[in-house]
Amino acid sequence: MPDQVDVNGNLVSLIGKTSDGQREQVSWRCKTENEQQWWLNLRLPLLISASGKLQPVMVPTNVAQFNLRNYYRERGVCNQLRADQLTYQQVAPVDPIAHCHCWRAQLHAYFRELPQPLGQYCDRLLIGLSSPGEDWQQAVRQLGILHLFCISGMHVVLAVGILRRCLIKLRLTRESIDLFLILSLPAYLVIAGGAVSLVRAVIMAECRLLSRHCHLSGTDAWSISLILGLLHDPLLLMGMGGQLSYLLSLMLFYVEEHGWQQSIQLNLLGLPTILHGAFEFHCLSLITSYLVMPFFGAIIFPGTILAALTYCWLPVIGDIFNTMLLIFHRLLILMDHLPGQICYGRPPGPVTLLLLILALLVVDSPRQRWRWATLIISYLLIFVAIHAPLNGEVTFVDIGQGDSIIIRTPLNRQVIMIDTGGRLNFAQGRWAQVKTSRSNAERCSLNYLKSKGINHIDTLCLTHSDADHIGDTAAVLQHMKVGRVVVPAGMESMPKFTKKLTTATTVQPAKADDMIDNVLTAVHPERAGRGGNEDSLTMWGHFGGQSFLFTGDLDRAGERAVIQRYPDLHVDVLKLGHHGSRTATDPEAIKHWRPHLGIISAGRFNRYGHPNRETTSTLQANGVQSMSTQQYGMITYQYRGHHGIWKTCLRGDELKWMLPPYSNS
Repeated sequence: MPDQVDVNGNLVSLIGKTSDGQREQVSWRCKTENEQQWWLNLRLPLLISASGKLQPVMVPTNVAQFNLRNYYRERGVCNQLRADQLTYQQVAPVDPIAHCHCWRAQLHAYFRELPQPLGQYCDRLLIGLSSPGEDWQQAVRQLGILHLFCISGMHVVLAVGILRRCLIKLRLTRESIDLFLILSLPAYLVIAGGAVSLVRAVIMAECRLLSRHCHLSGTDAWSISLILGLLHDPLLLMGMGGQLSYLLSLMLFYVEEHGWQQSIQLNLLGLPTILHGAFEFHCLSLITSYLVMPFFGAIIFPGTILAALTYCWLPVIGDIFNTMLLIFHRLLILMDHLPGQICYGRPPGPVTLLLLILALLVVDSPRQRWRWATLIISYLLIFVAIHAPLNGEVTFVDIGQGDSIIIRTPLNRQVIMIDTGGRLNFAQGRWAQVKTSRSNAERCSLNYLKSKGINHIDTLCLTHSDADHIGDTAAVLQHMKVGRVVVPAGMESMPKFTKKLTTATTVQPAKADDMIDNVLTAVHPERAGRGGNEDSLTMWGHFGGQSFLFTGDLDRAGERAVIQRYPDLHVDVLKLGHHGSRTATDPEAIKHWRPHLGIISAGRFNRYGHPNRETTSTLQANGVQSMSTQQYGMITYQYRGHHGIWKTCLRGDELKWMLPPYSNS
């Protein structure tokens, strides 16, 4: 269907049904700008013939990472096809549902022509589409009001209310209005994208409209919507969206207070689920939600509808409303920058359930102070347990084709990050550049740190200047409090590096024999260089009875230089240089160090063939066990005292089909 085609730069992603009824997601790269424009202007359904590599949707490969497989599973998609050949033919819509999809695509094309952010509001609030790179999303997410900008029950109630008032003005009878709404809501469900919260809201609205004839109460309507929702998706309540949608809509029937008291109790009920899924909240979120919600219902939502309806023949209304939205955004961003953001961390599942039960007890009898005291003390104890863990860890993040390592000592006394990861950008036209709303670091390493209740990094060590090691430095500095940045001597003045820094960033060059936070010792480079692979900042540290050597992209000559300078250096765990390339991992160095374990950080389907067959053969010949982020995802050594255990995010067999045969360990 035309509305199930997403175009982002030269990347086309679409969801469709195969001839046997299976839903698949297909990705395709446009070859020319004209082809991209053809996809952008698509208005009719397509019959597609595609060939390529069919694969299951990726599982999360890092702890606390967004679960893309669950996201697509909610949409009935289990497999992805990376197409290398694609042919297509437009066909006419043949049923009412297909016509609704075509209308949605036409509306999206119309909204793209509106001034921004008005067009983005129309997409989000009227047809349930979002665009990458919406700069105001960060503010509304941090302030806890993102639900206002995603189609849900509130929007259905507002839309039904507006439509009912308009039909009353036309002097239609109550029965006629109800019948019209009963018949039109299913079409609205398709046009608005069919999100989980929208399915629940539409079913409940239908039940309310039918209640005069079927004698259904509000809780009956809620129960029917839950049953139908579970029949549609048995895993409905496994995601944060489904949990919040059904929980809060149910509690609206039982919370007796109104106004700010009702807002407090609903926020209290939603907080455990939010912390388990988002790890943080803003102290101003309650006030912001209470103040913005009536403004949203009275001005933003009806104003968006009015501007969308009138812009083609009276654009001045849309222009004025768009200016108001820009002012609204500035106020939200200003509030987001106010102090009050609390990085709480992720409570374990059973603990989240306990907090929810305690919150329900408070809402049931809000005047019993001991219940409030029990809830507050529980939150404080869990906060302390998350923020002051007795164990430490060395974690190799699956950042894709790049490096990112997190070192955390017990009680979170020191938090060190070695490299940030980053995308390798290849020369291409402006039209072909793919926009992303979040960097790899935000999705992987920073999300993981926040799940541990960590919003600061004492020292950020950048081993050298390659983009796959320092590309996300700006994102890390923006979203984390960073004490200082350590780089190999000579790199501190390179424009390629300095342009990623903020004015307040403290930069410290390092070379061999320098100590870093009293837990790492630099063993390379010996002198100032230009930040290349040969100048990689190489560090040695001892954690939980194991000696680690972190080599960045150090080449074989550099490895031999380290051996010459530190002949007695003991290495138990070696982070292989240059992602397992044959330019590193010198056989003589492996024989000298005799590590027990080699860690390889490399991306799946990388164009360089990392890790190289020669490297894996060297490890096998010397009896060195290897673990790759390609195969195991995030790899963590968790320790207490002088002992520790290894943990991996994946078992190791989930993604073997993605790897070169010789790299499986």
